[in-house]
Amino acid sequence: MPTKTRRITKPRAPKIVIKKSNQKDENINSTQHTSSHGGDDVKAVAKRFFHKSWTGRTVGRIEEKLAISAFLDGPFGQKGLYIAGHPGTGKTAVVTELLASKDPASHLMLNCIMLGSVKAVIQAVCRHFKVACITQIEHGCVVLDEIDYLAARDVSFVTALYSRTAMLKVIGIANTLDLAVSKLSTHCRPVSFQPYTHPDITAIIADRMEHANRALGQLDVQLIDPTCVELCARKVATTGDLRRALDLLQEAITLSPGLAFSGVQTGTSKRRFLVDLPVFLKTVEKLLPSRPAVSQTVKLLEQANLHQKLILLSMLQLRKKKLEARPRLNIVYDCYADTCAVVKASDRLERSDFLDAIGNLESIGFLKCHNTTTGKTATDTWQRCISLQLDPKELTQAIINVNNPILTALVESQTDC
Repeated sequence: MPTKTRRITKPRAPKIVIKKSNQKDENINSTQHTSSHGGDDVKAVAKRFFHKSWTGRTVGRIEEKLAISAFLDGPFGQKGLYIAGHPGTGKTAVVTELLASKDPASHLMLNCIMLGSVKAVIQAVCRHFKVACITQIEHGCVVLDEIDYLAARDVSFVTALYSRTAMLKVIGIANTLDLAVSKLSTHCRPVSFQPYTHPDITAIIADRMEHANRALGQLDVQLIDPTCVELCARKVATTGDLRRALDLLQEAITLSPGLAFSGVQTGTSKRRFLVDLPVFLKTVEKLLPSRPAVSQTVKLLEQANLHQKLILLSMLQLRKKKLEARPRLNIVYDCYADTCAVVKASDRLERSDFLDAIGNLESIGFLKCHNTTTGKTATDTWQRCISLQLDPKELTQAIINVNNPILTALVESQTDC
């Protein structure tokens, strides 16, 4: 009987399956969780969610959102809104978010600093609403960001704009309440954005990390060490400026050595982060040098109104001209009046109000009056000398840090009286 020949077959090579980047592997037991993004890609994606211009949802600000929404959804004829708050408190972000659900043709948001003049604002408004002049607009909404810049040049135009309540809803956004309290109080309703608190900043950072993790497919990994989040929130809470927190975290991501968040797949692995404590501390040292005196000066300067700040600028200008260290009040007033003319401030203080402003600045330690005369008559009063109680360099830096575009422009241009 013929013997059957056994057929020898070569073993098949294992089938290689190339998985798509978004396909999950349930059988991975490795302690290393590898993202579909490379190290540099991870940093780029993470930084995008901590950028100041990121247009995701805003966290918190419930009462402010309700007030603005009620105005936008309410009838025409209401007083316009004047939204005020320190830089980095979410004013522009909240308004932008609420307008996103509205018909784009029904509203227009402008930055007054970028446009630079009343004429440019008028042209932009008329172009958007397709009218020959603003009085022809029927049922529209105009948002003027940095409205204090515009009002300093022509407060009558801003007042007239707010007065057109029957056909136009106007929202102004500024860094201080000075404008609403003085000239526009009868035409608009203030909405105050208080500085962010430590819990506010913590919640906002957590929300942005969640969005970043989703974009990276890393739902089980934290990008930033919780200790860093806590430290960042506490440091920035002294000013309440969220933008400083975002700047810190963006720079920390940049300084990170790379894809450090290898993640956790088992209970035995130690969690690692893209931004750990050593990286964050290095960032703080780089971006937040210790200058407590300047910080305190900025805090006090923010509480002063626009004209008090212009008086301090006038004192700086007099020092730059190398006049006597203690100029007389009448000389300071003349310099202040010239400074008002430069910024086109139509509500210049009268002499009696100017003396009150000097008294307020003296009470917080910025100025000191010297009784070189008897002071029994009005003439004698204006002959009194006054001196600056702050280092000029410190005051100059503080004015820049206040982030008021009008004041910063004056400091940088070094306008003479």
